[in-house]
Amino acid sequence: MRRLYWKVGKREEIWQDYAYMYFIYKYCHTLKMNTPRRNGFDLDDTLIDFISAFLKFYNEEYRTNHEKREFHNYRFWEILGGTRERMIQIVHAFHETNFAKSVTAIDGAREMIQRLHNDWHENYIVTSRPEYTQNQTQAIVENIFGGHIKDIYFANHYAHHGAPKKKSEICAYLWLDNITEDSLEYAEDCAQVVQKVLLLNQPWNQGGTNGMNIIRVSDWREIEKILL
Repeated sequence: MRRLYWKVGKREEIWQDYAYMYFIYKYCHTLKMNTPRRNGFDLDDTLIDFISAFLKFYNEEYRTNHEKREFHNYRFWEILGGTRERMIQIVHAFHETNFAKSVTAIDGAREMIQRLHNDWHENYIVTSRPEYTQNQTQAIVENIFGGHIKDIYFANHYAHHGAPKKKSEICAYLWLDNITEDSLEYAEDCAQVVQKVLLLNQPWNQGGTNGMNIIRVSDWREIEKILL
């Protein structure tokens, strides 16, 4: 068996291969255990029930009766009618209402985020929300999830000002291990830079995926089995 020589001053110690490899294994295992897993989470319709709150606002404001099941995609203007620009204005108005401020957590999300935090995970929110919603979004997250979210990053999509960012760029910047998403488009984008993407089942994300590391999940109980 090949021997390895480790010089300490004038003395040479001989280690068998298996002993050396065991030392390396234990060192790497300890290093991994001491490094918190960095989890990413989309916000709207992943952590919080955005679309239900928005439809309450929209149906009351425009005297309609739309339901979540109608949304076979997330381009609201195609489902509710009108132009993209008009819908951006409507969503902007929604963010200024009490409907937006009273949004609730998706079933199981709050408890899961707390458990991850208690297990020394670092939890980040990566949202497509525009930056003008920053103050309101931070207040909602603090109210629902307390101090269990390390930070919030805004991709600034559908904004009046500022350039949008790709979610994959934010994931890479944060060195995320995984991200949980409800958008198939964003999931496939982020799958290029994280180890795994958990795609939370919603009416608008049906169909096949183009990423081998995209895992479809039906609820937060399934997410718990994967992340904990």
